[in-house]
Amino acid sequence: MVNFLLSANECRKNVKIALLAGPMMAVMVLALPAPGSAAPRGEDPETVLSRIREKVTVMYDRYIGVEARREIESKQYDSRNFELRTSYRAVVIRKEYFYKKAEYTVLQFFKDGKELPPKKYNFRTVDPVFPPLDRNNDENYRVTVTGKRVIGGRECYELEIVPKKKTKRHLSGKAYFTVNGLDLYYIEGTVADYPFGVKSLEIKLYFKKAGDISVLSHGGYIVKIDIPVFYSHRMFVNTFRSFDDRPIPAPK
Repeated sequence: MVNFLLSANECRKNVKIALLAGPMMAVMVLALPAPGSAAPRGEDPETVLSRIREKVTVMYDRYIGVEARREIESKQYDSRNFELRTSYRAVVIRKEYFYKKAEYTVLQFFKDGKELPPKKYNFRTVDPVFPPLDRNNDENYRVTVTGKRVIGGRECYELEIVPKKKTKRHLSGKAYFTVNGLDLYYIEGTVADYPFGVKSLEIKLYFKKAGDISVLSHGGYIVKIDIPVFYSHRMFVNTFRSFDDRPIPAPK
């Protein structure tokens, strides 16, 4: 759901934080609409959840991820006084997979407004979070429909996602599916356990329609890190926009 895992060695090398490249990005990247998928107003929460799970499960069977062009930006602050320390901006072609590490090709990279060779963008990826609502959902999560909420002018069902295991690969948060169409529209949350040095993490992801599926549109995360001596009192504010999205079919 974010590639902020840091080693002490990386901290000495200017801390190669991934610019919105992480596990959360692969979480429920798609949602397939099925004929007659709009949920009747009178349906109970269990029925709504069953219909949403049916859509999302089929998606994971048909696709292994999404390829897209991403425009991403990261700003690093002193978390004590919010003083800007440095900033990064990049344009990448990224293949986001549901069950393995992402791959990317860098097109442009800027640091503090200065363009650098693409090879200077050397941010590593890590394994994604375990996707909610796939065929292994019941091993990893407890998901319930808790009500409705208007997000960005759209009436949505609110799904609470509670991890059954406390690891950095388990999501903890809420997902929102439109009442009219049961399309994934928004996710907010964090991971169940923070990696070394991470003090807090807030993630917000918006989705859009691309043909008959929903894919990442834009979003970001805020992560606070404190590693004494090497990397103390840092806050990263990361944002992205996604373009030219294309689902990657599963092998036949």
